[in-house]
Amino acid sequence: MHLTTLILAILFLLKSPSSSCLQAQDTNRHLDFFVGVDFNYRDINYVRQWDVLLNLTPGFKYDFGHNWMLSGQAIVPIINQYGNYYERPRLNMAVLSKEFWLADIICAKASAGWFGMSRYGVDAKLFAPLSEWVAVESQLGYTGYVSMATGWEMSPMDRFTWTFGGDLYFPEYNVQLRGIIGRFVYGDFGILCEGMRHFKHTTVSLFGKLSSADGLDAGFKAAIMVPPYHRSTRMVRIRPASNFRFTSIIKYHQHSVRMYPTDPEENEREGWFTRPILRWGSHNMEADFTTLRKEVSE
Repeated sequence: MHLTTLILAILFLLKSPSSSCLQAQDTNRHLDFFVGVDFNYRDINYVRQWDVLLNLTPGFKYDFGHNWMLSGQAIVPIINQYGNYYERPRLNMAVLSKEFWLADIICAKASAGWFGMSRYGVDAKLFAPLSEWVAVESQLGYTGYVSMATGWEMSPMDRFTWTFGGDLYFPEYNVQLRGIIGRFVYGDFGILCEGMRHFKHTTVSLFGKLSSADGLDAGFKAAIMVPPYHRSTRMVRIRPASNFRFTSIIKYHQHSVRMYPTDPEENEREGWFTRPILRWGSHNMEADFTTLRKEVSE
């Protein structure tokens, strides 16, 4: 329970950021409602070639200002060939989080609540840029199981997960290399290596992973940022989800080398942190989304 106390203390007691990067942040509050699509497929069924699971993922984000965020997401099945467990509309995420800097060196994000992949608890993400092309990252979590798929199910918080690794970024090519080791959400120990190429509005990556439970696996991912790319300054905005993610793997190892998301729109292109907080890697490229400012006539 010491880890829980530490992360909660960081989350709720840290009132003022120490980094000069945060002092110029946008403190305007806004509430976004959005809807995305979650597409899954597998080819392990002998009756038909493909099983398909297609969900709508309505969600919201409320930005308090000062880098506080309240977010939530639901899952609404549209096509389900995966079985009875995936039939019900259900809550998928409800998270309170804050981004901040530790001693002007480490960019941190502390989160508490109901995360993705049916986990609840506390989580801390850390990212330390050592130069414009080298960074070190880590994630620590203390969680339990929670689900509304077949009725209310909840276990005690008893699983400690962690990752540690590094990133290399080559700005002239917009290429990012990432490697991490850790204990992942389903209890396996593993290694993940990933190479990403950032294009305009799209990131494509190749990855390989080694799990203590399922051995070697590999595949590719694509994170596509969804238009419109210009957003208004209104307090309440209704829009599509910021991105659509697609993953294809050689073997169907659903429960190996996996970590839960703590943000409904978390993706490989943008990473864990928002652009105003951390300008590293793809955040140095032209922004995918810009805010339209109203001109004031004199």
